[in-house]
Amino acid sequence: MEELYGSFNANTGEWSDGLVAVLVRDAVSDTSENKKWVVFDGPVDATWIENMNTVLDDNKMLCLANGERIKLPPTMTMLFEVQDLKVASPATVSRCGMVYLEPVHLGWKPLITSWAEHFKKKYPAYSHNLAKWTADICEKALPFIREECKEAPGIPSLDANLVSSFLRMLSTFISPRHGFKLEDGKDGAKDANSKLEKGKTDKHNQALARMYCAFSAVWSLGANLHEASRRKFQDFLRIPLQAFCPELPDNDLYTVCINDKEAAEPPSSGKEPSASVAAMPRNKELSHSSGSGPSRGMASVNSGAASIGSWINQRMSEVTAMTDPHKLFWQPKEASAAVPGSVRGSKAPKAKGEKSALAAALRSRGGAPAPTSEAKQTSTADVGGEAADAAQ
Repeated sequence: MEELYGSFNANTGEWSDGLVAVLVRDAVSDTSENKKWVVFDGPVDATWIENMNTVLDDNKMLCLANGERIKLPPTMTMLFEVQDLKVASPATVSRCGMVYLEPVHLGWKPLITSWAEHFKKKYPAYSHNLAKWTADICEKALPFIREECKEAPGIPSLDANLVSSFLRMLSTFISPRHGFKLEDGKDGAKDANSKLEKGKTDKHNQALARMYCAFSAVWSLGANLHEASRRKFQDFLRIPLQAFCPELPDNDLYTVCINDKEAAEPPSSGKEPSASVAAMPRNKELSHSSGSGPSRGMASVNSGAASIGSWINQRMSEVTAMTDPHKLFWQPKEASAAVPGSVRGSKAPKAKGEKSALAAALRSRGGAPAPTSEAKQTSTADVGGEAADAAQ
């Protein structure tokens, strides 16, 4: 409730606006005649919707707990998207107009059409291909998911939900954050045949777009599938993905990711993104394998989908805290010694003799205490693990 409408600070007594209050204030401050829609997606439970009774009736007034009353402008409309009216009260239903739409009649194709039109203004060089690829993938994958796959318990979805997730994830990757530059001109658009930024090549960016499209398809359309259905789904999806993305390796699609730091730096020679191993946590369960030939620019980790899935989700949640915008999947400092030296910028592990000599030198200078027998065993095990990594 506090997050929606606002609350007083218990210590200072200062009032802080909630989300609804902020949206209404923004609409009131905009004096243009443009229509403004505030969309609420979820059940209209009485615990929060009753506070909006004065908004939905003829008063059109938002009453806040601090005594403030904000009059909604005529250009502002509230829209509530609900699956059913099981928790809606008669007071709420009587104040709203009802429009019922059968889920089967709400197609996903208009979502791609609308997304492509908006995307074309920013990245005209890639919008046509991406719209075609996304439509082809959804055309084949969605019926297969409904007929042959089983979703995870408690996570049902509609086709429109899956397609919307697909497009949002793809839009996140095809952005300046990942090496794509907005085109200049009206509405951010520019002729698709214009020269790209210095140092970039169209061939390189097209390769990145293919990789991001394939990755987004796997982790959106197949994100909420039951574990038993994931293998079946990826075996089916591999064919339409490889039709436009030859860089896709033959490994488990749920363990494939893009080395964004490596791929976001276009080579001056105009070659496609070079082969590299994405920086991943390395332990007994995870092992690296770098592709060659057509799988350049992508990496695979041979592990269970659940393990790598949880790791990817963790890294995605931390991406906003990163200082380097090109590192989507990066190597944690604590795991730097355990990742093979094939990752660009990483150092090869020191040999056992070098490490022992360094430790002896530090002890002779008083810089570090002599290790205990237990520490020696741990150090030996670590060096052995690094030697095994180097051998691989």
